[in-house]
Order: sequence, then structure tokens, then C-alpha cells
Amino acid sequence: MDPTVAAADEPGTPDSDPADSPRASSARTRYAGIAVLVVALVAVGFWLTRPANVTEVTPTSTGVSTPLQATAPASSQPSVGAGSGTAAPPTGAVSPSSGTRPSSGPTLPAAVAELDTAYGRPEVSSAKGTGDGSLPIPAGTRAGLLSLTSTGSGAVTVSLVRPGKPAEVLLTSGGNRTETTGFGLITAAPDGSTLAVTATGSLTWTMSLSPLSSAPALSDTQDGSGNQAFLVEGPVALTIRHSAPGSIAVMLTTAAGSDGLFSDSGPVDQTVRIDAGVGVLTIYSADSWTVVQKRIQ
Repeated sequence: MDPTVAAADEPGTPDSDPADSPRASSARTRYAGIAVLVVALVAVGFWLTRPANVTEVTPTSTGVSTPLQATAPASSQPSVGAGSGTAAPPTGAVSPSSGTRPSSGPTLPAAVAELDTAYGRPEVSSAKGTGDGSLPIPAGTRAGLLSLTSTGSGAVTVSLVRPGKPAEVLLTSGGNRTETTGFGLITAAPDGSTLAVTATGSLTWTMSLSPLSSAPALSDTQDGSGNQAFLVEGPVALTIRHSAPGSIAVMLTTAAGSDGLFSDSGPVDQTVRIDAGVGVLTIYSADSWTVVQKRIQ
């Protein structure tokens, strides 16, 4: 007998597919209903919990806010050159380098007032005589100019005398000449200071005290001799010529302080640069000299 046929005819083996039974059909119906219910519940839950505005993605309750790019009104913006890092002078201020020099000769800007603020602006005062004498320095004057004119034979020395300090010799001269130098340029003159004169022989002297800002402006070609002082406005290049065997020294005093430009002896042909600003150029020498200034653009 064919075993395949015999197996098909064995008792208990159904002739139809179990999936087509009523029980299987009922189970499929229940599972489908449950699936539909779950999908419906998920959809309802999503709808109930969705954000009110899906474009509002930045929370407002976290305490963290995005910085605003605020722009100040144009009227409050400082007037600053691009990339300069430096604000422009306030209204009414004069830049030390803003002065003009007409063709008739050098002039200096109002910035010389900085010298008066730094060192004081005493009233011009004077004294004269023969032999020893003195001239008090007004209170509040830290530095200034001393001019001395002598006539006759003999020698004269002028010193700065500070209270409780040794005298500082400022000028030694004699004969018939006029010289100008500064006082208090290195160490300020405190209140109570005086200018003391010691003279010998028949020499007659006249001494005057004035503010640093009262010095005459340096000419483009300045010839002179002895000790002298001039106002100078940078930026300039100064060429100092000195042919005598003696010594010569040059100092620049600005509102910020004093700086020795150079000191030498014998024949000199020296060029130094002075930056923007106004200062007092003081020349120390017993000989003749020439200073030529050339403006730097």
C-alpha cells in the first residue's frame, strides 16, 4: 500500500485547514479590535499633549534668555576713528598738534596752557641790584623761566633755594649778556623757594621770573649763544650745530615731565626728533650754537 495514501486516510486527521475554523475567525476579530483601540488611544494622547504652537521652540521658563544686539542712538556714539582705539578730544579741547604755522613765522596752539596747568603760571616778577640778592618764587609755581641780564665786570651765579635743601646752581654768567634757563625742571620748586643771586665785582644784574609757557617760539633757523629756552611744537626734527670745544646739552620739558635729548662736547651736528605736542626746549652752553627745525608731516 502506498504510505502517502494510507496517512491521508488515518482517523483523526482533518480534511480542512484549521485557520478556517469558527474559533480562529473569532480570535482574529478580537485582535483586530484591540489593535484599532490602541492606535486610537495613541492618536488621542498625541493630540491632547501636542504643543500649542509647534514653532515656539525656545522655552521661556528656564531663566536663560538670548542676549539682545542693542544699538545705541547715533547721538550717543563716541566720535572715534576707525580702528584707532582712541576717542576724539571732548568739545573745547585742543590737541597739542592742532596748531598752525603761518608763513610769517611759527606760532603755537592753545595747548601751551597744559604747561601752565602742570607747572603754574606765576605773574612776571623781577629784581635787580649789585652784589647778592634774591627773588621769591610765588606759591603754587612748580617750575618756570629765569632770565638774567648782566652788565659790567664780574661774575654772577643764580641758584634755586628750596626750604631745607642744598642750593641748586641754575646759571653762571658774567659780562654783558642775557641768558634764560628753567628752574624746577627736574625737581619741582616747593612753596617757600627762592631764586638767590651771588655777584662779584662791579657787575649789575637784572633777574626776572616768568611762566614756562612765556618762552619765545623756536624759529626755523635759530642762532644763539649761552643758555636759552624756546617753545617748540612737534612733530619736528631738530638739528643742533655747535663748533666750539666746550659742551652743549639740550632738554625738552612737556606737561608730562623733562627729558634730556642729548649732551656732548666739541664740534656737534646732532639731529633729534620731537614727537607731537608742545614743550620747552632748554639749551645749556657757554658757546654759540644753531638749531634748525624741520617739520615732520
